[in-house]
Amino acid sequence: MSGEKHRLTNKGNWYESKEYAEYSTFSPNGKQVAYVWFNNELSHELRLVGIDGSESRILSSGPSEMDHAPWPRAWSQDGKYILALLGKKDESLERGHEDHIVLVSVADGSVRTLKSLGERHTRNMSLSQDSRYVAFDLEVKEGSEKRDIYLLATDGSGEVPLVEHPADDWAPYWTPDGHGIVFVSDRSGSTGLWMLDVVDGEPMSTPTQIKETGDRFYPKGFTPNGSFYYGVGKPDSDVYVAALDFDTGRVLTPPTKTSLRFEGTNHAPIWSPDGKYLAYASRRGTGGGYVLVIKSVQTGQERDLSPKSLGMAAAHAWGTPRWSPDGRSILVAGLAKGAPPRNRGLHLVDVQ
Repeated sequence: MSGEKHRLTNKGNWYESKEYAEYSTFSPNGKQVAYVWFNNELSHELRLVGIDGSESRILSSGPSEMDHAPWPRAWSQDGKYILALLGKKDESLERGHEDHIVLVSVADGSVRTLKSLGERHTRNMSLSQDSRYVAFDLEVKEGSEKRDIYLLATDGSGEVPLVEHPADDWAPYWTPDGHGIVFVSDRSGSTGLWMLDVVDGEPMSTPTQIKETGDRFYPKGFTPNGSFYYGVGKPDSDVYVAALDFDTGRVLTPPTKTSLRFEGTNHAPIWSPDGKYLAYASRRGTGGGYVLVIKSVQTGQERDLSPKSLGMAAAHAWGTPRWSPDGRSILVAGLAKGAPPRNRGLHLVDVQ
């Protein structure tokens, strides 16, 4: 590897064009890339391009009855098909569309639906080496933070649950030999990488832990030689307190972390009107859900508030909380449980 890089697409900066690429995946021979091209908010295309930027073509576009073109997740090993997620408009559903697991023909762009997911949503899918099975994670119920893992036969013969557990199990990847599934789970109390033996579409063992990874873990998948690649997010924000002399602008005491819990995930601090409490948002787990933390200045005690009426996974939109003048409530911006994804609003959280 030379370390050199070159552009496969180039529409300039955001001032020159609002178009951009996302959701990309390499072909098995490494000579092409499949990706989604966003022309605008309502127009998407599944495209192919050579790694030298040549032979670019539109494989499938999102017609009016679809929310988007197929979003690629994996190629078949023979390079003939692309496993993708396709969303079709369905106004009868609360989220406004229904996701479909599909196979897209590389030759002519035709789409074959393998499964319709209804109210529930999947984030990750993987195609077996022989293209017989799709492993995918799926919400336990619509809007749930917990997922289980299922196995779907591409010939339409059926579907079986692979991993059913109270934990959050997600991101299944087939091992290069096709005899197992590696997935992410928090069943041990912290996030880790687990493995399950699979033979002819049936689980043959109980999952075993391969590696403890921590919450900020981003799986990327296998190389042909069996190496598993992943990213690890670094802590990005913390809440500090320091004493200042506002008359002179001098720092009287150096900044110290307010909390050593969930380091790197705390932000948006604000003092209560009487100065006795500090409220801030804190992320919990890989899914990005947030809670409100109320810390007593006098005792150092911390309380986590997770309002029952707010969807935890959507709480990253809370922004900066605001205390009421009497200190009894905190105002947050968030998504009510069961509400459409864009239907955010203002909510008062009772501090007690």
